[in-house]
Amino acid sequence: MKPLTPVAPGTRIVLGVSFFVLFVAVWAAATFGGFVSKTFLADPVTMVRSGYTLLTEMGFGYDIGMTVWRVLGGFVIAAALALPLGVAMGAYKPVEAFFEPFVSFARYLPASAFIPLLILWAGIGEAQKLAVIFIGSFFQLVLMIAVTVGNTRRDLVEAAYTLGSSDASLVRRVLIPGAAPEIAETLRMVLGWAWTYVIVAELIGASSGIGHMITDSQALLATDQIIFGIIVIGLIGLASDLLFKWGNRQLFPVGAARSLIVAIAAVALLASCASPAQHAAPTTNDEAALSRAVDALVEPLVAASQFSGAVALMRDGRLVHARGWGLANHASGVAFTPDTPSDGGSLAKTFTAAGLWRLVHEGRLAMDQPVRTIVPEYPHGGVSVGQLLTHSNGLVLDYDAFDAHFRPGEARHTAALLTIAGRMAPAPSFPPGSRFEYANLAYDAAGLVIERISGQRYEAFVRERFFRPHGLVHSFARPAHFADWPVPRARGYRFREGRWQDHDAYDDEAFLGGSNLIFSATDLARWGQAWALARVLPEAAERAGRQAPLIAGRPSAINGLSWYCDGAGRRCHYSGSLNGFHALVYWDRDRRESVAFTSNSAIPAWPLIALQRALVDLMAGRPATAPDPLTAELKTVERSARGAVAGRYRLPGMGTATLAVAGERLQLQIDDGLVYDAHPVSKQVFYVPGTDWWLAFSDTTKSMVSGVQRVSSPNLHLRGMYHDAQAPRLLP
Repeated sequence: MKPLTPVAPGTRIVLGVSFFVLFVAVWAAATFGGFVSKTFLADPVTMVRSGYTLLTEMGFGYDIGMTVWRVLGGFVIAAALALPLGVAMGAYKPVEAFFEPFVSFARYLPASAFIPLLILWAGIGEAQKLAVIFIGSFFQLVLMIAVTVGNTRRDLVEAAYTLGSSDASLVRRVLIPGAAPEIAETLRMVLGWAWTYVIVAELIGASSGIGHMITDSQALLATDQIIFGIIVIGLIGLASDLLFKWGNRQLFPVGAARSLIVAIAAVALLASCASPAQHAAPTTNDEAALSRAVDALVEPLVAASQFSGAVALMRDGRLVHARGWGLANHASGVAFTPDTPSDGGSLAKTFTAAGLWRLVHEGRLAMDQPVRTIVPEYPHGGVSVGQLLTHSNGLVLDYDAFDAHFRPGEARHTAALLTIAGRMAPAPSFPPGSRFEYANLAYDAAGLVIERISGQRYEAFVRERFFRPHGLVHSFARPAHFADWPVPRARGYRFREGRWQDHDAYDDEAFLGGSNLIFSATDLARWGQAWALARVLPEAAERAGRQAPLIAGRPSAINGLSWYCDGAGRRCHYSGSLNGFHALVYWDRDRRESVAFTSNSAIPAWPLIALQRALVDLMAGRPATAPDPLTAELKTVERSARGAVAGRYRLPGMGTATLAVAGERLQLQIDDGLVYDAHPVSKQVFYVPGTDWWLAFSDTTKSMVSGVQRVSSPNLHLRGMYHDAQAPRLLP
């Protein structure tokens, strides 16, 4: 048994029934064993016999009917009046300011305190009893409904206004639909409270009802009848609660996040009336031009079968453009939309890093704390939590190295991977803290640190701390097995031999922290907005995390929050790739903007970085760079010929780049900075994790001395989000 770990439905039923069985057994033992006088507590058998007599001979069925009528009558009247007032208070702040102080005052007044007044005003008939239930329910309902409506996500409201909604239409088609599921839950809860008020109402001046029967039985010391009446109330209340739950599921069959999804559906309905499908209607001429420019940028890639996915752009918390292209699943024909959840690859690392810094800020964790003191399964001693985040830990095993240790269909949990890693590599690949080497498994270990420190599952932690507060409604941690996914799954593809071929994620992955979070483009844009608006972490925690970590005395290009940033640290981004999937988040704090896209189409490497840069340029109001003609000229670099591109290159504005071959690796160093591995992603392009740079080469012809002797020499092209440089190799 672990904290917060759910149980299977069958187990839940067995455990629930077991408590009742145990309760009755203790009750029977206490009464039949003579430990309690039957004058004060009847035994279960006597209680059942008396209940049967009440129902068959004493007209108790009529009492039950009267009590049910009173509960429902008072509750329905309260709900009918509370609903419009609560909606008005939640939607219109002046209405809330006028009514809320009195409603807050009145909801603390016990309904039973009004009984003497109600008897004076309404007598002892049914009106008095209905009034007691009304008072006990009405003020609670008003305030809870107002809070529910008032908590409608602001980006949905802004989106509705963007789509041309009027104030009245916003209330009717966004606020009410969005709050309806939670209002239904509120009604269910308050109905339960109404049952507590009815007994109070029936204790005085009643000639029928369950409360009346209990009062008469008390005078006769008939504890068997009193207990039976109490149990009947509980059973009726439980039945009404289950009926309400069933009704809510039928009306709002969209799971735990139903209120958010219903609100999004309402905004989508507005969109269908106001603009073409999948577009957020621009509100200014500049935004209309931006939308056209983005579409013009992406559509040639779509036509060339290089892109299917979605783009989402936000500014000041408002979605200014979103569109999807292509198919999320070619077999089923499901379209890829801005709300389609797709594999985010390494973007999960930004959530893991933020989670660790939040725990540090709360005083529950220290970055210099040894990992093994928290996660004993971690294979290497002497590694700190901070070294997990900075990729300076030496835990660099690839996931495919574990294949032989798992059966087909067996979930691969992080703790198991770390235990196996200890057997496979009992020592780190380099002294911790001495160099940089991108390590996915280390971030999975960091995810396990979050679980052990917080006491929550990783998925629950990120949902509570980041997804819900920032409105990431289409995001979730993937289950280990594809068969258990909660929504239709976007598959990964690549275009080969004239058709789309599967290039999908892997099944059975249960490790979280370095990857395996699923996002939509709109959610990633919201994540970028949360950073652009400085809403993710407390200021002190963000300030500490944004520092460039030092590895062997040299600053890393990834900050402590797992973002790549420009020199001022005001513009940052991160991307994630896995087989056919790619995702990007970019944010600009000065402009309060974010750019995001998701793709399931294995975009070729050089067009990919060009697309990322162009989207950022367009969002910032800069003209996008024209399509790069260089791709056809890029030089093929075979594994055996990497030495041919080794050497020094003086890159304008960056310094001298040194490329060297170390075993089978091509390594890059700028001046005397950190050394980074450059991994081939195609025969022509290398990717450098740790800097987020893309390297490619073309041939150039140079003069050795005064143009007399001419030789062919490689030309280095380095491109990243904040750098675009090229230079020929320096002569020896």
